[in-house]
Amino acid sequence: MKILQTEFFKKIPFKTISFSAVNAFVMLVLSLYWLSLPRTFGDEAFFVKWTNLVKKAFITPKKKINPESVLYVDIANSKEISETIDPFYEEKTGYYTTAITNRSDLATFLSYIKKYGSDIPILILDLDFEQPSPNDSLLQAAIDSFPFPIVGGERLYKRLPNNENAIRLRTGIASYQSTNDLFLKYPLFLQNDRPSLPLVAMSLVNHATYKKGWLLPHINQKISLANPIIDFKINPNNLNNGTSADKNTFSVRPLATILYEWEEIWDEDFIRQLL
Repeated sequence: MKILQTEFFKKIPFKTISFSAVNAFVMLVLSLYWLSLPRTFGDEAFFVKWTNLVKKAFITPKKKINPESVLYVDIANSKEISETIDPFYEEKTGYYTTAITNRSDLATFLSYIKKYGSDIPILILDLDFEQPSPNDSLLQAAIDSFPFPIVGGERLYKRLPNNENAIRLRTGIASYQSTNDLFLKYPLFLQNDRPSLPLVAMSLVNHATYKKGWLLPHINQKISLANPIIDFKINPNNLNNGTSADKNTFSVRPLATILYEWEEIWDEDFIRQLL
């Protein structure tokens, strides 16, 4: 057998072997470059979609997450009016206002989690705190004393130059491409060195370190793709705002409704069980 293998490789020209090796290396480099691009191409999405389906069907079936392990809270309708800066005079004139998230309600929500919550891996506030509010000190005190990891959102491009967030907390860039295609690349860094919200959240949960790196980013001193394709554990069709009878979905509860129930209806054992 060894004689046949030796004779077989002797018949293959050295140039052919060299060309095959170089071609394989070039294809590998091009594939890595393709994956590093922030855009998801049609052929790439098709390939990733079907390879994921095959992997989950025959190799590693997708593990289902218990809907009771994640609490989604809709804060879209909990608003307060805040006076903003007149862009022409660059100062407050009393004629410019905007609706922002109610900081007092959010502070109350955090105080309930602090009092009744246990073993919470992370709280993600998917909103920015650019506009100030009279209740900022109340919310800041609740965040400073919060016992669990917490991270907030930050805009890729701020409304005003040199405008710092009114609330101080760990933040990540929350600018994502909106599409119906679930096979999206999520950049770890934007504008060269600003970490994205998923990266900051992951680092807080897993106590991981990260840095941009010269060519590719590093997570816990290991090389990572710059724009990985996320294997979503929870999809939008898994969310339920009360209009579906499917019990295997993740409930989305309005913040105002939760606070009313906790203050007027529920007892402490129910709140503690939820959190």
